[in-house]
Amino acid sequence: MQAHLIEERLKADTQHAIKAVCVVHNETSTGATSNIQAVRRAIDAAKHPALLLVDSISGLASAEYKHDEWGVDVTVSGSQKGLMLPPGISFNALSAKALEASKSAKLPKSFWARDEVVEMNKTGYWPYTPNTNLLYGWPKPATCCWIRTMADSRGRSRGTAAGARACAPPSRRGAWRSSATKRKASRPC
Repeated sequence: MQAHLIEERLKADTQHAIKAVCVVHNETSTGATSNIQAVRRAIDAAKHPALLLVDSISGLASAEYKHDEWGVDVTVSGSQKGLMLPPGISFNALSAKALEASKSAKLPKSFWARDEVVEMNKTGYWPYTPNTNLLYGWPKPATCCWIRTMADSRGRSRGTAAGARACAPPSRRGAWRSSATKRKASRPC
């Protein structure tokens, strides 16, 4: 991911036709992790109003992620990767800017209409049928992830990723590494 290209493209968009920049936080098959902070800096440097949307399905609980601190507007994640549950729960975080933008969005948005969710969450409730079987499963991975520190969990994931890269044929090793993930294997194959 080359943040300077995002900045250039946004600067060229003087009519603000681009409404959002979408980034994958962590790519499952390669383990490449995007520098979300660099993308936010690029958007800000371009002085562009685009929202920053991040897919952190495989990144949440596996790689460092700070929605508020990094200035992300929308984060979409799921239960099936780093959170170690079967598929079926989507975790979303929205900034005030994203919630405001959704009010004037003209596209159909039945699953993305947040009005009911925000209103019901004020009293601790959810307006739709929750996936209760997965919620019952949540304590085990939560204990696994949060009693051990998140840093320890991410470190183990990085070690596994580095080990997998070290096992790759030498001609492919560089293709699977990003500057953020160049690390030596923790153990040889």
